[in-house]
Amino acid sequence: MAGTRNPTKKSGKGQRSKRTPQAASSGIGAKQARTTRPGVRLDRLVRLGLITLTLVVLAGLAYVPASDYLRLRQERDQVELEADVLRATLEQAEIDQQIAESRNEQRARCFGYWVEPETESYLVQVGNGCAQGR
Repeated sequence: MAGTRNPTKKSGKGQRSKRTPQAASSGIGAKQARTTRPGVRLDRLVRLGLITLTLVVLAGLAYVPASDYLRLRQERDQVELEADVLRATLEQAEIDQQIAESRNEQRARCFGYWVEPETESYLVQVGNGCAQGR
């Protein structure tokens, strides 16, 4: 009986075991049957809750810098508008100053009291008490 096999004895080589459908699905690489245990469902709810809480906290933390940025950008735009108005006012003031200086110079030349630097001038008294420059 050296070549005969005993059906009750398992040698491990060359023999295949009969698998049930449940046993076949639990092999390596096969998807395991999902069981709905209360602990697994609670774990999923806790994970989902933690992820949601994390996202809410991150959104709250992002709100403050974003609102500050928008507020500062609005203030910057207002300041730039004010600066443009001030520049225009300054340009107008400079033009007015140049006009006033030229008018003052013209008046001074007409009345004879204004003389440019390093210019020789003489003041002559007229009989009525007014001075006339030459």
